[in-house]
Amino acid sequence: MPHPETAILAEIANETVQRIFNFTQMFFFALSYMSSWEAIATNVGLAFYNGGPRALVWGCFIVFPGVLCQVASFAELSSIQPIAGAQYHWTWHLAPARYRRSITWFQGWITWFSWISLLAGVVNIAANVTTTIITANHPDYVVKSWHTILVMWAYLLVLGLMNMYAFWIIPYVEVFAGIIHIGLWISMASVLLALAPRHTAEFVFLQKANLSGWENDFVSFNLGIVLITWGFVGFDASAHISEETRRANSTIPKTMFWGIVANMLLAFGMILIFMTCLGDVDALLAAGYPLIAICLNATNSVAGASALVGGNLMTVITATIGRLTFSQVFPNYLPIDANYMNYALPINALIWIIALVTWFAWARNHWPGLNIELIDKIVADGD
Repeated sequence: MPHPETAILAEIANETVQRIFNFTQMFFFALSYMSSWEAIATNVGLAFYNGGPRALVWGCFIVFPGVLCQVASFAELSSIQPIAGAQYHWTWHLAPARYRRSITWFQGWITWFSWISLLAGVVNIAANVTTTIITANHPDYVVKSWHTILVMWAYLLVLGLMNMYAFWIIPYVEVFAGIIHIGLWISMASVLLALAPRHTAEFVFLQKANLSGWENDFVSFNLGIVLITWGFVGFDASAHISEETRRANSTIPKTMFWGIVANMLLAFGMILIFMTCLGDVDALLAAGYPLIAICLNATNSVAGASALVGGNLMTVITATIGRLTFSQVFPNYLPIDANYMNYALPINALIWIIALVTWFAWARNHWPGLNIELIDKIVADGD
């Protein structure tokens, strides 16, 4: 039975995919998108609720090997089939034939919603950092919840319009973001090491803290290393830009792997610096946003601290989801189209319910699966 979209997709398949990312641009994309040390910096105060400094430092030796194993697997799959759907397509090809359609259906829903959720988290952090900088410079300003929501909407509007109407500038934006990512690390490290008071090596490597209430140190330690994993969520982003990348079958796996390695080195170095130079712990925990407290403690300057935190903000807001959503809606991967992009519900369980209901009510008997001809065309164009 021919795929119901064969006529439409055949016409599209005859067109050349616009591949605008080269290796350098994709490497900086992978580097800045993860923003691993910035992600840890925004939540550094949480280390004292579970595990303390020792969990943050030694936890890296647990998290990093696990992440590298995942990245190596994804990189290999990307070299074989570089396509925007990534896990969605790989599931189709690797799943048992009997369960291929159902597993792929659920995988598509969950991956799509996971990226929607990740975007919400990143934009929320960006909005909170923005209001924190304003508060630091204008002490009389009182932050309201709806202020944060408006700032989030503003960021989403800008990022959305950029993806829809000015995507050609994204490669250059990512290069700029990657340079800022590295330059800001150097600036932050230099300022803190030169100006901030220092804790002892014993504090950095052996101090524990369990302010969350856990009496079991093992449980507290393991909860503490979750903070590290937040800095390495979404490394598959490079794979979702495969169709816009030149020589995708070699560029994507290399940039994905080396981008993570670079971020690991930067993150571990900054963890050591933060734990050494964070200042008074009680003052840090009392601050609404610990990073600006660390910078203020080091510089004794609101303007200087705002500049450092503002640089951090610049890298945070480079994260975007537009191309992934496009890639999954366009080939009818999900039972929605561009006119009905309001399926992103706030609770993951509801997505599972929707996927289950739509599977048994419609997709089980009517969804034809992926269009292999189109996939082969895209993959061949990535050589």
